[in-house]
Amino acid sequence: MTRRIDREQGIPIYRQLKEILRRSIFDEFNPGDKFYSEGQIARKYDVSSMTVNKVICELALEGLLYRVQGKGTFISNREVGQKKNIVVLLPLETPEIFSDDFFSIIWKGMEKEAGILGLNLITVGYSEHKRKMEDYINILDHNGIKGAVLLDIGANELLYLRDAGIPVVLLDYIRSTGDGVVSISTDNVDGAIEIVEYLIGLGHKRIACIGALTESPSFSERIKGYRTALMRRGLEVDEALIRISDRSLLKDRGKTAMFNCGYRAMKELLKSKKHFTAVFAVNDTIALGAVKAIKEEGLSVPQDISIAGFDGAVSAGKSDPPLTTMNIFTEKMGQLAVRILNDITVIDEPREIMISSQLIVRESCRRL
Repeated sequence: MTRRIDREQGIPIYRQLKEILRRSIFDEFNPGDKFYSEGQIARKYDVSSMTVNKVICELALEGLLYRVQGKGTFISNREVGQKKNIVVLLPLETPEIFSDDFFSIIWKGMEKEAGILGLNLITVGYSEHKRKMEDYINILDHNGIKGAVLLDIGANELLYLRDAGIPVVLLDYIRSTGDGVVSISTDNVDGAIEIVEYLIGLGHKRIACIGALTESPSFSERIKGYRTALMRRGLEVDEALIRISDRSLLKDRGKTAMFNCGYRAMKELLKSKKHFTAVFAVNDTIALGAVKAIKEEGLSVPQDISIAGFDGAVSAGKSDPPLTTMNIFTEKMGQLAVRILNDITVIDEPREIMISSQLIVRESCRRL
């Protein structure tokens, strides 16, 4: 990395940096070699980490680099047409994804399967794909891209990829619109029915439900399961006990936003003075935010209020008290997504793959 950036010539810094790194890839490295870290590049050329990240993402999408979580960035096999890369579009910023209980385990499954099959995973975080998808789509299909995995991503990205003829697998996002994609998701409705019926079996008849607005249909499906379980047992569905927070109103993203949604929804429920003895939260992070709100009001879980979540997050088993939840097999979902993309070149018909969940009973719920 001996070339320099000229700040006087009027060419955008990121374009100069991209050309410098591109030359380095061909002049200084062989396929499989470890590339410079983003920190090394930022210090060497006195540029921001955001600029470096943008350039690295573009070079990865051009098939020149690939990232291995926890190990670094490496030089790709540059033989065009080998189709050894899978693009993964993430709903969070790339660094945040690996601290998220749900998505990090999906990523673990994808990474494990990709290693077995000799594939590279190229990550594109929320701000990256929102800003650059229209540019990226022009080069994806010409640089060894076997397909794309979308996690909790909106319709625009799906349409871009589908129209470019790139096979797509949606994770945690069931669609029945004939888009010619494969979707893999947990059976959210039946899972929610099972956990709410578990609460009913403990003697709870006034059960609240808390959630957050999201583009993914998973949460709405779980709320549907909540309603169905109450109606099956002849119990009232009290709309005043359903609180859905709008996470777009919060400054935080990802796990922190979900936690705050649960905290805020529970504060609203407690302030309403509506009677309830149990709460079903549509995911574990929301449930943990609710637990904090309950404790701040001088109440106890589960002595005063029982609470159950959904997802089987690692943090749910370490909370105080440990959280009852519906465990979903996220690692299996990630492995299956990569396996499907490795086996196909085009998806002609939409397919929906549903994976069952598993009730895990812990200490956050009590019998009345």
